[in-house]
This record gives sequence, C-alpha cells and structure tokens, in this order.
Amino acid sequence: MGGFNRNVGTAAVAVAMAVVAAGCNDEVGGGAPPGAKTARAAGLAVAPADGAALRTHYMSWPGKSLKVDLMALDRVMPARVVARFRVTAGPGSGVRPTAWAAPTHSGDHAPSGALLLDLDHATEHPVLRTQAGGCLCTELTDVQAGRSVDVDAAFDVPPGGGTTMTVVFPNTPPFLRVPVTAHAPYLLHQRQGGTALNPVSTPTAAPETYPLINTVRRGDETDATGGGKTSVRLSADVLFATNKATLAPKARTLLKQVASKVETSPGKTVAVDGYADNTGTTAVNVPLSQKRAENVRAALRKLVKRQSIQYSAAGHGSADPIADNGKAEGRALNRRVSVTFAAQAEARQDNRPVPTASADPAGQSDPRPVALVHAAKSPIPLLPWPKSMTFAVTGLIREPNGFAVLTWTLHNVNKHPIPTAFATNLADIFRNPGPGRITLNAGPYEYKNVTDSRQQAIFPGYSLRQGSFTVRGQGSLIGWNLFRLPLGWRSATVSVPGFPTLNNVPVQQAP
Repeated sequence: MGGFNRNVGTAAVAVAMAVVAAGCNDEVGGGAPPGAKTARAAGLAVAPADGAALRTHYMSWPGKSLKVDLMALDRVMPARVVARFRVTAGPGSGVRPTAWAAPTHSGDHAPSGALLLDLDHATEHPVLRTQAGGCLCTELTDVQAGRSVDVDAAFDVPPGGGTTMTVVFPNTPPFLRVPVTAHAPYLLHQRQGGTALNPVSTPTAAPETYPLINTVRRGDETDATGGGKTSVRLSADVLFATNKATLAPKARTLLKQVASKVETSPGKTVAVDGYADNTGTTAVNVPLSQKRAENVRAALRKLVKRQSIQYSAAGHGSADPIADNGKAEGRALNRRVSVTFAAQAEARQDNRPVPTASADPAGQSDPRPVALVHAAKSPIPLLPWPKSMTFAVTGLIREPNGFAVLTWTLHNVNKHPIPTAFATNLADIFRNPGPGRITLNAGPYEYKNVTDSRQQAIFPGYSLRQGSFTVRGQGSLIGWNLFRLPLGWRSATVSVPGFPTLNNVPVQQAP
C-alpha cells in the first residue's frame, strides 16, 4: 500500500492516539468475535464471517497511518443498525484508541464517536448509549503494529430512515451512501476477555437523533437552516448603536431581506430573540436585549405583507452565547438578534450532472491533490503557520442531496515537527464551531461547516478530547469537513485560516 506509513505524531491523548509498543501474541488486539456457544445461548447468530470490505478509508493518526475497512452496515432489528469496521495499524507501531471516544459516553476505549448520517433526511444518529452510560459498541485494547481489530457499533435508526446511510468512523473521512442490509442479530465483537454485548436486548438510554444545520453567511446576515426551521442571525452592532435599542438606518435594508424570507415561509409564527455579550450586568443586558427584540418585531410587522402571522419577542441578555466572550470577535457575535421561522422546503436532489471523481480520495492512502497552497507569507498573528506547511484539497465530493465532503491533507514539508503552539492553533481551527474554520465560498455567500442542533460540528474533531498535538517533520494530517452546497454549484473557493484561498476547486460526484 503506497503511502500507508503516514508520519503524523501526537503530543497528547486528546486529539490523537498514543503510540504503543508492538508485541502482543494475539492475532487480534481487540474486537474478538463471540463464540458460537455464547451466541446460541443468547439466541443470536454468530458474528458474520470475514468477507470483502464494502469500502476502505485511511486515517493519519498518529505516527503511522491506520486503514479502516467498513465491513457491513446491518439492520439487525427494525430500529437497530450495526456498523462493522476493521481497523489495521501499519507496521512499526500500534495505537491506543482513546481518541475514538465521544465526550458524552463513559470509557475511553470504545469508538463512541462514530456516527450515522442520514443525509437524505438531514439527521445525525450517534452511537447508542447503554443505561450504564457506556457505548453499545466494541471496547478495545491497543491495536498492535501490523495487526487488525474488529469493531462494531450499534445505532438507533427508525425504519422510515434512508435505505443508504453515510458512516463516520472517528477521524476518518465519511463512507458515503452505504446500503443498509437486513441481517439476523448477532453479538458485537468485544476485546479479549470482555463481555459480548447483545445489540437487541442490552438496555439502552433513550436514542438520540439530531437535525443537521446548514449555516450560510452573506454580509451582515447569517442563516442557519435545519430541523424544519430557519434562524436568521443579525449583528446587533449593525442594527443598533452601542447600548441603544433604536434601529439604525442600515437596519431597514437588512430587515427587508428578512421580511422577504418570512413572506415565503410556510409557517405562521415568527420568533424574535435578542442577545447581549457578557460585558454588562443582567439588570442592563436583559431589558436592552428585550427592547431590541421588540423593535425588530415591530419593524417586521410593517414590512411583511402576509397576514395572520403571530410574532413573539424575547430578550435573553448574555444567555446562550454562540462564541467565546473572552475575545472581542466572540463578543461581537454574541451581540445579536435572531429571527426564527419555518424553513422553506429544500429541493432534495440535484440531478444535473457533475464530473465524476476518478477515485474516492478518502480510499487512497496518498491521494493526489486537486488544489494545493503554501502557508501565507505573512501568517496572521493568531495563526503563525510555518512557511513550510502546505494545505492540499484532495476532493470535494457532492451527494445529489447537496451534502458535500471536502477532504484535505495538511503537510509539514520541513524536517522538524510543528511546535506545540502551532498544534494548539490547528486544534482551534478545525474543532472550534465558532469563526475561523474552513469555509466554502461562491460569490457573496460563505458556507460554514455543517453542525448538528447541539452546535457540534461534523468533522474529525467531533469526537476528540481537549488537547494539542504535533505533526512530525515531513509528516501529514488527513482531514475532512462536511458542507451542504446549493443547487448548481460546480466549483467553490476554499478558505483556510493562515493560507491563501484555493480558487475554483471542482465539485465532483462520487465514483
């Protein structure tokens, strides 16, 4: 496998898996199949026999690459789907899978950060949690060098969901449009000596399903759409003077744009919510944000011609911040007014042809770039990238429903590792759901990374613990982002903090 020995290092458990010594005598370091006797005692089938992988993707954490095979996506009962993976460590070093765990689950040695995405219905399905707080999935030991482990994860996906799903294994680019196949229930693989979990009868916490949110910014207006609603966020600094609630002259232009969207909304309610940063007291911020919301509501009532709409207005002061109040940019984002109403039905399919990618970029250990830039000559102050860094886009693969996966490789051309400070900035860029991450642009529109309704971004950092890491000399880091593009896009501009923009990156369909 050419390029399988990616040279990426870690400085902390948080965002990468610690390198461990090889030497286990077991052929499988974890994920052993339950025996036939155990399975029969539970009234279940034996775990499926080895077969060809449905898809293969590559992960570049840590010092050596990992190969992740998606073996199957099985519906084992009407609302229960099991994803089966095989993870293979490259020669020379193994890994400890602590970075595959989601913060919402107990235990660090399970792939609880895995996800199923129903992109046709724009929903996210995390791994099921047991009533004890653990993960209904395989608990692992170390993955030894040159060895493989089998990993299973169970999800709740109602039968009304899609017949294909997008499968996300932590830190690995998504497996797009995977068919869900009916299969008799079987016990999940577990580590050697572990207790095999029954995906049908194990008591679980209430299933979680979250709508996916698409966020688009145009000038002073930011629209977030998902779960049947659109929330238009307007900067209070544009609508009002400092500490004032009277609408500024420029506010009318913005509110006319919002009113035109309300006119075409299928709903009959509009909620206006005002927010402040944390620089004032509650006694000041709540009444100010309330009055601002009321004045925006009054203006919309005059601008919207459609009758029988019910408007509400509420002021929340400094509650529910969307950005860091410790930074001036974050405080500016938190000073806002949002207008929320029923979303227009989106066209789910774009059947106009786009070029087909010659190969799945995530399925190659060393994919060929479609666009590449070196770090900016004068790195921005907060992101002092070494000039030896390159950022390469390896693919922008779009589904007919508009969702698109951007895959990329960050490469350290220098012989020396990136210092921890650079690594910390890297984590801030690619994990922070606020400003400063990768965006796609076309004309005046800026598309941000898709999030769920919890404001968790759908990209590699979704399941990672807090921490920092380094990229070793002449090493690389594979990453990806999820976007939802409008109909008709055939190319996009990719913006990455600290790098020149990558223009005219082609949009392609999966091979």
